[in-house]
Amino acid sequence: MPRTAIAQIAKLIGQELESGAGPSEQALATGPMLAEAGATTEIVERLFAEAQRKRPNDLMMHAYAFLLEGALETLRLHANGGDVSAEHEIGEVHNRVDHALGQGDFAPEVLMLLASAFARAELDPGRSLQEAMVSAMEARSELSPAASSAEEISDHFAGLAAALDNDPFAIYAELASTAAAFPAEHQAAMAGALSGSDNEAVREAALGFALSPDPAVSSAALVAIAQGRAGLVSNRVVDRLVRVRP
Repeated sequence: MPRTAIAQIAKLIGQELESGAGPSEQALATGPMLAEAGATTEIVERLFAEAQRKRPNDLMMHAYAFLLEGALETLRLHANGGDVSAEHEIGEVHNRVDHALGQGDFAPEVLMLLASAFARAELDPGRSLQEAMVSAMEARSELSPAASSAEEISDHFAGLAAALDNDPFAIYAELASTAAAFPAEHQAAMAGALSGSDNEAVREAALGFALSPDPAVSSAALVAIAQGRAGLVSNRVVDRLVRVRP
């Protein structure tokens, strides 16, 4: 599929996303369509190419990330069904990402878009992307050292919870896509921060990290839940622990 065609598709989807009405059914079907056409790696190439322009178009990058999420989810479903070619395509996407990261530095926002696309498609973003994210964040903090206080972090979680109607499942889904951009130790730290929140819904959201496939993250989450808020665990969390234990 020609690069210009994918760029045109991304431009149209960007306009939909900008309208605030949410993506249409046609837009939602486009990522899967591109995956079926074998164009998933080209979406990655277009995203990186846009990020490297002198004046990157933020809307276009979000559109490419939207397309990538839909394409990756389709490939994952095919791979889970035994489609070997889909597994190879996912591997090639990781290779393209690794190659691009080795060629230059990218802003944390770009890396976060990529990692979130993988996470929302329920795929591992890869260690190289996570390490690049940490390096980019450290480089930025050196330029403008302004560490967030515990109170500011708590306020951020409270604001996120309010925006998501204090739904712990929605809060976890939102934070998990962000956490996926970082290595396991950072995800474990996030689980600990959540479990110590003043907001009950945020504390409940920490339980989602207990289901992480990485044992370091899941163990840290369970320890944090047991030790958070003076060792008190709500009845709801206990009930969910009983349900997920099997």
